[in-house]
Amino acid sequence: MRICTPLMAVAALLVASPAIAQVTDEAIVEAALPDTQFRGFLLRTVSGTDTFKRAFVALGAEQGCATFVPAFQATYDKHLPTWRANMVAAWREHIPAETLEQAVAAGPGEAGRIAAPHAEAVGGAMEASSKPVLTEASAEVLAALAESAKAVDVASIDQKARIAELEALDARNFCGVLGGAVAPTPTTTSNDEGRPGPVQGR
Repeated sequence: MRICTPLMAVAALLVASPAIAQVTDEAIVEAALPDTQFRGFLLRTVSGTDTFKRAFVALGAEQGCATFVPAFQATYDKHLPTWRANMVAAWREHIPAETLEQAVAAGPGEAGRIAAPHAEAVGGAMEASSKPVLTEASAEVLAALAESAKAVDVASIDQKARIAELEALDARNFCGVLGGAVAPTPTTTSNDEGRPGPVQGR
């Protein structure tokens, strides 16, 4: 006769049950897509300023991109770890554990939909923690552009032609800094103020 002790029954149940998702920081990053979010926000914020436009008019599209791309990438790489950490903290704090497990298990394609009921809380937390990051990063990229542009004698260039060059660039992905991704259409502002704050990644 086969004897089944309570301990054996529990062990059998554990074996038969699906494993609960291990919600690591890396798993949240994969689901929440903070990398894509930060890259898009940084591009949209920088490209919506007068400083960006003046620099590209002074430098022209080719030299403007030659300055902008490495400055953008270096700044992005520098601040991305903080942006990721802020996103992970916001998801852990504002998304219930069970929902968090479901979102992470579903992957990036479905994570945003599953976490959507908590998007406002996550977005508020991200704005509070990451708007200073975005402001600092944007200023660094703009400073690099302005530094290159100040060496140009604007009176010596055809500004109309340079403006046409700028307008011919893909405003959603200036100089291809997003790779295959596309950012929201840049918001035109009259100055460097009023930069958009971060929201949830998905």
